[in-house]
Amino acid sequence: MPGFGSLSAPRRARLIGTPECPLLVDVRTDDDVAAGPRLIPGAMRHPFDRIGEIAPSLAGRTVVVICKRGLKLSEGAAAHLLCHGIAAETLKGGILAWAGAGLPTTSVGLSRQYRDDLAQLEAGIILHDALYRRARDGHEEGHDWPEGCKA
Repeated sequence: MPGFGSLSAPRRARLIGTPECPLLVDVRTDDDVAAGPRLIPGAMRHPFDRIGEIAPSLAGRTVVVICKRGLKLSEGAAAHLLCHGIAAETLKGGILAWAGAGLPTTSVGLSRQYRDDLAQLEAGIILHDALYRRARDGHEEGHDWPEGCKA
């Protein structure tokens, strides 16, 4: 069985919001999420010790498993998915490397984390800017709708 790959945060970030973006599965512990309540945009949380439960629904997809540092939890979960025949990789350095590279993260509830509206706005502005840029730059994108299908 071939081993799983590990890509750096900047290389992985280029795929966010594209059709080639793999499914992102965040397997951090509840304590790790509580200490840093941020997610990579598009990531879903799932307990690392129950990763086998979602394996059937991941068939045919490429998955990137994310943990705090990109080591034990994500490597174990990726190896487990590989045993189920799922193309799985890890994010090198985990969410700490992602955030350390200045890449956007989403909050797990900004209104619960900030009592001050200005502090909440400052925390969410990076995501706002990323979404704004996507809308601005993608306004002329065409879609290959099936013939006869309404857009």
